[in-house]
Amino acid sequence: MNVCMAATYDPDPSVPLGFRLPFHLDTGELLERRWRRWLAHDPVLLVKRCAGNLRRLRGVYLDCGWRDQYQIHYGTRQLSRRLTAAGIEHRYEEFDDDHSDIDYRMDVSLPFLYRALQP
Repeated sequence: MNVCMAATYDPDPSVPLGFRLPFHLDTGELLERRWRRWLAHDPVLLVKRCAGNLRRLRGVYLDCGWRDQYQIHYGTRQLSRRLTAAGIEHRYEEFDDDHSDIDYRMDVSLPFLYRALQP
């Protein structure tokens, strides 16, 4: 996951693998300059900058399991609160599960998105 995010958030064709990580591989120490590039893509931080566009959307749906093994429920809670504070309508649900084998949640999300996409 880190490699995929690095290739997206901080590509650099001049280095051997074509991207940079925001931390030292040897020590895990955060590299502030590199980390700032990653933060520019953080959905929680993007709410303020993108609020106008987000308000124009006809549907924003967020859900995650409260037992998510990647702990994304914490960031998703923050995102939902930022959206609320910015006056952006959205639907946020947490469910009793983790990040895996949750196709059954499509029974909830797809009808919401279908309705939002209707002309």
